[in-house]
Amino acid sequence: MRYGRWGGLLGAGVVLACTGTFPVRAAVYQEPYGINSWDWSSSAVNSAFIAAGIKHARLMVHWFGHQTGPTTYDWSYTRANLQRVRPHNLKVTLALWGYPDWARQNPAHQMSCDPSVFAQFVTNLLTMCEQEYPNGVVSFEWN
Repeated sequence: MRYGRWGGLLGAGVVLACTGTFPVRAAVYQEPYGINSWDWSSSAVNSAFIAAGIKHARLMVHWFGHQTGPTTYDWSYTRANLQRVRPHNLKVTLALWGYPDWARQNPAHQMSCDPSVFAQFVTNLLTMCEQEYPNGVVSFEWN
């Protein structure tokens, strides 16, 4: 029998639910709330997030908009967002997405860049972030 993508996991959950009790441990998070945004432009909104207990911001970073050529960078979008969250002391996760056309080794495949090119972009991005908002960026992810 084939379960499909989620069938096996759902079946396991049903079995666990039907077998009685099992230990559940809740993690204790120091800062459990965060918010995702493309544009952190409003100080009033950022203040409302803080009042609601939100202490973590997820900033979207589009690679193709920040590096228009192999050595050409424009950090203005992310720099502006960092400047907007910094006064509120929000911790930041950078969510990287998109590939610039110039970086693709195969134009038909988006994820075809040389890993060292991507690593250089990430290194330069994190260097800029550390200069703009020291210790503010706590993680990054690739979407």
